[in-house]
Amino acid sequence: LTVSTPPAQLSVPDNLLSFTSASTPPQSQSQPLEIQNIGGGVLAIQSITCETSWCKVGSFPASLTAGVSVDVTITANPAGLATGFYRTAVDVVSSAGSESVPVTFFITQSASMNLSPAGTQFNMLAGGAPGNKNGSFLVSVAGNSFNWTASVLPGASWLTLNTTSGTSSSSQPGTVTYSINASAASLTPQAYYGTIQVASAGAANSPQDYQVVLIVAPATQPAQLDPQPAGLLFLTSVGLNPSAQVVSIYTTSATAVSYQTATATTDGGKWLSVAPVVGTTSPASPGQSAVTVNVAGLAPGVYTGGVSYASSGSGIRTVNVTLIVQPAGGGVAEPLVSGLNANALTPKATCAPTKLVATQTGLVNSFSAPASWPTPLAVTLVDDCGSSVTTGQVVATFSNGDAPLAFTLANGSKGLYSTTWTPRGSASQVVINARATKSGLATATAQLSGSVVPNATPSIDPDGVVHPFDPQIGGAVSPGTIVSIYGKHLGSIAVQPTTIPLPTKLNGTTVLIGGIASPLFYVSPGQINVQVPFELDPAQQYQVIVNANGALTAPQPIQLTGAAPGIDTFPDGTILAVHAADGSLISADSPAQPGEFMVMFLLGMGATDNPVSSGDGSSGTVLSHPKALPTLTLNDVNIPIAFAGLAPGFVGLYQINVQIPPGTPGGNVKLSVSQDGVAGNTAIVPVAY
Repeated sequence: LTVSTPPAQLSVPDNLLSFTSASTPPQSQSQPLEIQNIGGGVLAIQSITCETSWCKVGSFPASLTAGVSVDVTITANPAGLATGFYRTAVDVVSSAGSESVPVTFFITQSASMNLSPAGTQFNMLAGGAPGNKNGSFLVSVAGNSFNWTASVLPGASWLTLNTTSGTSSSSQPGTVTYSINASAASLTPQAYYGTIQVASAGAANSPQDYQVVLIVAPATQPAQLDPQPAGLLFLTSVGLNPSAQVVSIYTTSATAVSYQTATATTDGGKWLSVAPVVGTTSPASPGQSAVTVNVAGLAPGVYTGGVSYASSGSGIRTVNVTLIVQPAGGGVAEPLVSGLNANALTPKATCAPTKLVATQTGLVNSFSAPASWPTPLAVTLVDDCGSSVTTGQVVATFSNGDAPLAFTLANGSKGLYSTTWTPRGSASQVVINARATKSGLATATAQLSGSVVPNATPSIDPDGVVHPFDPQIGGAVSPGTIVSIYGKHLGSIAVQPTTIPLPTKLNGTTVLIGGIASPLFYVSPGQINVQVPFELDPAQQYQVIVNANGALTAPQPIQLTGAAPGIDTFPDGTILAVHAADGSLISADSPAQPGEFMVMFLLGMGATDNPVSSGDGSSGTVLSHPKALPTLTLNDVNIPIAFAGLAPGFVGLYQINVQIPPGTPGGNVKLSVSQDGVAGNTAIVPVAY
């Protein structure tokens, strides 16, 4: 037996904190930043600071012992800020090193739309039908209410939309319902993709796409059980047994399937039961089971458990159960149905809350999720008095290495928080921890376990859409920018177009940005280079979706801004520029000389005075200058610009012609660019006499 004491080790799981304020006037927003000591000993927290004044850091402990984590509240305050996109960082300094986490803040006067969730999956066997053919999602809003319309994009005749329009407000989200129709029975085994697009003139980030993946398996495969809802929440008082709640058991089998049920509680108590203990289910007649709790002998508190369903060859699926028992007197037992269509909670008026209670209601325990497809996650968040919590923060972490996900409030009256997980790392055992926090109440964690199955389908990496000359996590790009998309299975082979205007489809791959098919520079299995359409609004958020031979990636958000300049450099930071006199490359062996002109190349300088269509090369006779004039500094001193604009004959590429000032000292000098108040990257220019 070897016993060791490892040193303290700092860990900050979050890779980005992203805030959006869409109300008038804009409101402060807060999120937790988790700080961990994943080593041994004691980790001294020396400082946690924001790099700009609109970002505020809450209180934090002076130290963390081994294995301990703490949430630090980070607040984005819009006071004094104009509408637009802002980016900074939170710096954590400890005795075991430092970490920096990007923070973004998007302020818009228009409302912001959120689909909760942003996609889902249906399973069926060939020739049959999904166990539950119906689905729905919420259209939530941050800011003012708006009307919206919904439509199914072409190519999914098996998908029927039941709701084509509606209204959403901050207090009442809209609901879109849809179903898998009978034509699905004729589909051959494979995955099929459908898209429901929701659009509104009143939403800053319209349109938004909801993705439906229909997986048709061979008829010979074992049928799968699908109990719904995935979570139940009971609220009652000592001595009062609440009414039973019903779980429907769906199956992909075309014929009746028998199943068994069982219950288990975290505390080992016998307060949870289900009836009947055996049953049958079929698409025509789904099974029904009544879940009941018996509070006899239970003290006031919070209790958790699960109801499991199993049939031959289908594995086990477990519905999460939470029971809140309040002190006796003045209360009424309330049956609470959790999920998207939950009834509002009715807590006791005399109760004083002390802690949060989180119930996973979007995904069953013992789940099996294919990689790269949208998987809904939902948490119903209440306090221990049963009141829905609308000002909490919920963040999910994943043991398979996937990036943490922040939930958004989908329905405040029900305390429903939602997000969409696109699993990346396949693993036979994955644990999801949804951690809920709120100032003044003890933290709650809801845990799920299951597996992520390998799946060779296209996917975009988290934060995988970047400015290639100035890649930043959470960074914004301007319309017209050539961006790089990183992921898996994005194309079958590496291919480039040979003509201008650039095509919007290349070897079966297309890229939709804000619903617009975008010009393609390069397509390969792991990377796509594509131009963000000039036609898009520079002050909005949009979705990026890759269609690789009919298979769709889950939507990836992208933030646009008026200008986000980036200088082309070599990997070591040396500028990629040419001598204006002869066009030869500037390098350490052929440095720039004081007094001479050089031509440097950039991306992301935005709209021009002479507009150029997306995918087209710029004119060599009618030059296009950026509407927002750039500023250059050499060794932190402003220098004049001879020309700035689109490079003639190229697509989306800008150039700046500039003179190296006479008297510039020899050596490697720093060249920086900014535009409309946005600073780009810094390049190194070798200079010699």
